[in-house]
Amino acid sequence: MRKDSQPKTSPKAQPQSRSRRSRMPSNVQEQAPRTNRRGEQAQELTPLDLELALYGRAIELFNAGQFQPAKEAFEKLAAARNRDLAHSAELRIRMCEQRLAPGR
Repeated sequence: MRKDSQPKTSPKAQPQSRSRRSRMPSNVQEQAPRTNRRGEQAQELTPLDLELALYGRAIELFNAGQFQPAKEAFEKLAAARNRDLAHSAELRIRMCEQRLAPGR
Protein backbone atom coordinates (compact mmCIF):
# COMPACT_ATOMS: atom_id res chain seq x y z
CA MET A 1 0.00 0.00 0.00
CA ARG A 2 1.39 3.38 -0.99
CA LYS A 3 1.24 6.35 1.33
CA ASP A 4 1.70 9.01 -1.35
CA SER A 5 -1.82 8.57 -2.77
CA GLN A 6 -4.39 11.28 -2.11
CA PRO A 7 -6.60 10.85 0.94
CA LYS A 8 -10.27 10.24 0.37
CA THR A 9 -12.46 13.24 1.10
CA SER A 10 -16.14 13.45 1.77
CA PRO A 11 -18.45 15.12 -0.79
CA LYS A 12 -19.00 18.00 1.65
CA ALA A 13 -15.31 18.83 1.74
CA GLN A 14 -15.10 19.22 -2.03
CA PRO A 15 -15.85 22.70 -3.39
CA GLN A 16 -19.16 22.98 -5.14
CA SER A 17 -18.82 24.10 -8.72
CA ARG A 18 -22.53 24.46 -9.37
CA SER A 19 -23.64 27.88 -10.40
CA ARG A 20 -26.66 29.59 -8.94
CA ARG A 21 -28.57 29.20 -12.17
CA SER A 22 -28.21 25.42 -12.07
CA ARG A 23 -30.11 25.31 -8.78
CA MET A 24 -33.19 26.87 -10.34
CA PRO A 25 -35.91 24.48 -11.44
CA SER A 26 -35.87 23.94 -15.18
CA ASN A 27 -39.45 25.16 -15.60
CA VAL A 28 -38.68 28.62 -14.16
CA GLN A 29 -37.67 31.25 -16.68
CA GLU A 30 -35.98 34.52 -15.90
CA GLN A 31 -37.93 37.58 -16.93
CA ALA A 32 -36.32 40.03 -19.26
CA PRO A 33 -35.96 43.55 -17.85
CA ARG A 34 -38.54 46.02 -19.05
CA THR A 35 -37.18 49.05 -20.82
CA ASN A 36 -38.69 52.02 -22.62
CA ARG A 37 -36.14 52.46 -25.37
CA ARG A 38 -37.10 53.74 -28.77
CA GLY A 39 -38.48 51.12 -31.06
CA GLU A 40 -40.09 49.13 -28.27
CA GLN A 41 -43.77 49.26 -27.60
CA ALA A 42 -44.78 51.43 -24.69
CA GLN A 43 -46.86 49.67 -22.08
CA GLU A 44 -50.36 50.98 -21.67
CA LEU A 45 -51.17 52.47 -18.29
CA THR A 46 -54.11 50.95 -16.51
CA PRO A 47 -56.39 52.92 -14.18
CA LEU A 48 -54.68 51.21 -11.24
CA ASP A 49 -51.28 52.42 -12.48
CA LEU A 50 -52.60 55.97 -12.68
CA GLU A 51 -54.11 55.71 -9.20
CA LEU A 52 -50.84 54.39 -7.78
CA ALA A 53 -48.89 57.20 -9.45
CA LEU A 54 -51.29 59.77 -7.99
CA TYR A 55 -51.02 58.14 -4.56
CA GLY A 56 -47.22 58.28 -4.75
CA ARG A 57 -47.34 61.97 -5.64
CA ALA A 58 -49.82 62.67 -2.83
CA ILE A 59 -47.53 60.90 -0.33
CA GLU A 60 -44.60 63.01 -1.54
CA LEU A 61 -46.65 66.18 -0.96
CA PHE A 62 -47.73 64.94 2.47
CA ASN A 63 -44.16 64.13 3.51
CA ALA A 64 -43.00 67.53 2.26
CA GLY A 65 -45.52 69.25 4.57
CA GLN A 66 -47.76 70.48 1.74
CA PHE A 67 -50.95 69.28 3.36
CA GLN A 68 -53.56 71.16 1.32
CA PRO A 69 -52.39 69.88 -2.11
CA ALA A 70 -51.89 66.44 -0.59
CA LYS A 71 -55.44 66.48 0.79
CA GLU A 72 -56.82 67.39 -2.63
CA ALA A 73 -54.92 64.53 -4.25
CA PHE A 74 -56.09 62.08 -1.59
CA GLU A 75 -59.69 63.25 -2.10
CA LYS A 76 -59.43 62.20 -5.75
CA LEU A 77 -58.21 58.80 -4.59
CA ALA A 78 -61.01 58.31 -2.05
CA ALA A 79 -63.18 57.00 -4.90
CA ALA A 80 -60.48 54.66 -6.25
CA ARG A 81 -61.47 51.22 -7.52
CA ASN A 82 -58.88 49.60 -5.25
CA ARG A 83 -60.51 49.50 -1.81
CA ASP A 84 -57.21 49.41 0.06
CA LEU A 85 -56.00 52.48 -1.79
CA ALA A 86 -59.28 54.31 -1.18
CA HIS A 87 -59.19 53.46 2.53
CA SER A 88 -55.60 54.62 2.86
CA ALA A 89 -56.50 57.85 1.06
CA GLU A 90 -59.38 58.47 3.49
CA LEU A 91 -57.04 58.01 6.46
CA ARG A 92 -54.54 60.43 4.94
CA ILE A 93 -57.30 62.98 4.33
CA ARG A 94 -58.05 62.97 8.06
CA MET A 95 -54.34 63.33 8.83
CA CYS A 96 -54.11 66.31 6.49
CA GLU A 97 -57.17 67.90 8.11
CA GLN A 98 -55.61 67.50 11.56
CA ARG A 99 -52.39 69.16 10.42
CA LEU A 100 -54.29 71.99 8.71
CA ALA A 101 -56.39 72.70 11.80
CA PRO A 102 -55.79 76.21 13.22
CA GLY A 103 -55.00 74.96 16.72
CA ARG A 104 -51.90 73.17 15.58
